[in-house]
Amino acid sequence: MVYLLYEHSGFYRLITAAFLHADVEHLLNNMLLLYCCGDVVERCLGKVRFLILYFGSAIFGNLLSAAYELSTGSFYESIGASGAVFGLTGALLFSGNCQKGAAAGISLKRAVFAVVLSLYAGFGSAYVNNAAHVGGLLSGFLLGFLLSIIPPVFRKKGFSHEKDDCIFCKIANGEIPSNTLYEDDSFRVILDLGPATKGHALVMPKEHFGNLYELPDDWCQKAFSLAKKMAGQMTEKLHCDGFNLVQNNGATAGQTVPHFHIHLIPRYENDGQTINWKQTSPTAEELAACKRRNSWIRQTHVHPLKYQEKALCI
Repeated sequence: MVYLLYEHSGFYRLITAAFLHADVEHLLNNMLLLYCCGDVVERCLGKVRFLILYFGSAIFGNLLSAAYELSTGSFYESIGASGAVFGLTGALLFSGNCQKGAAAGISLKRAVFAVVLSLYAGFGSAYVNNAAHVGGLLSGFLLGFLLSIIPPVFRKKGFSHEKDDCIFCKIANGEIPSNTLYEDDSFRVILDLGPATKGHALVMPKEHFGNLYELPDDWCQKAFSLAKKMAGQMTEKLHCDGFNLVQNNGATAGQTVPHFHIHLIPRYENDGQTINWKQTSPTAEELAACKRRNSWIRQTHVHPLKYQEKALCI
């Protein structure tokens, strides 16, 4: 590597070497690790910062490899994307550490195990550039930190449905740190900063929808399915006595942030919290509308949901 860099002015090889592999097995090994880690890291950082991380790790991995050659006096040719791929695992370790043990659904313990296993396989094999592996890993961890604190200035208008002035958009997309309980491609679940009870959490989409009325049907299904899943897991972990799912729309209904979200509120005996309303009675007009609707349904023998626009009874 050093010979090619200095004697032939081949500094471009710091990047192009990552596109060359010794054989099919070498290529498949790197692509398998890229497949396992790449999608997760891209979701955490975004596409542009992911590319910066990938190629930056490849460059720094090859630079450390060249420095190792100079220090030992042993010079050899080095090819492969393993330095870049190890950079992704380094960023994953940083992200998992910041997310208190999990990053985008992958636990920190699993990430550490994967890194240790990969390093062990490298040091236990011949003709493996472990200096590039370690260099990529360290640079990935450092770049993961630097890229996480740099705002996504490369995002273009219309590139995503994120709203620039929405604080929940920034939290959901990882631009503002949060105590994340769960994350996937579409949603983030965080602990509420002003909890009503122990474990009070929020389900929020990564794209901007002002309220339930703006939420597409497929997103609505995903949101409430996720809320059900989280409620079950939280009940099991927290041993709460009950559970409230609260979803407000509009300031009059108690919505304080104009970004759709669901409150997950574990309830405990004598927790001091109440979610009550003053009971009233339906008006005569409402009862008459229901009566007309039911009469029309019986006459036409049509399923009520198919023609729900004919009369509204709430």
